Parts: sequence; structure tokens; C-alpha cells
Amino acid sequence: MTNKTSKAANGETIHLCENCGSELATIQVPVDGNNLLMHSCDRCDKRSWQLAGQEILLADALVEVKEHVSKRR
Repeated sequence: MTNKTSKAANGETIHLCENCGSELATIQVPVDGNNLLMHSCDRCDKRSWQLAGQEILLADALVEVKEHVSKRR
């Protein structure tokens, strides 16, 4: 799912669902110097993941996080 974006009055980027246009909730997790982003739409229940600006599958996102956590131990 590719997300649309918009700018808020304060200059922040707002991610919008391409399916319904609702604002997406975004969670950001730093992983090995890159940001893993999870975008979630409450209205359509769609989710997408991006790592370093590239859309990835959930399975790949979980592998990245697992590898990152393993390195910290």
C-alpha cells in the first residue's frame, strides 16, 4: 500500500490511507540507523511497513527487528 501525504499547518507530514483517505497512525522504530515505519489505518484496518523509505513486507520487518534486538544483547 503506497501512502498519500499531506502537510499539516505546523509543517508536519501527515500520511493518508490510499484506500479511504483517513489519516494513518504511524509508529517509528529505529533499526540499525534506519527508521522502520508502520502505518495503520483505523478506518480500513490496512497496514504497511517501510524501512529506510522502501516499502517492505511484514515478515521482512519482523526479521529486521529481530536481528536488531539480537545485536543489542
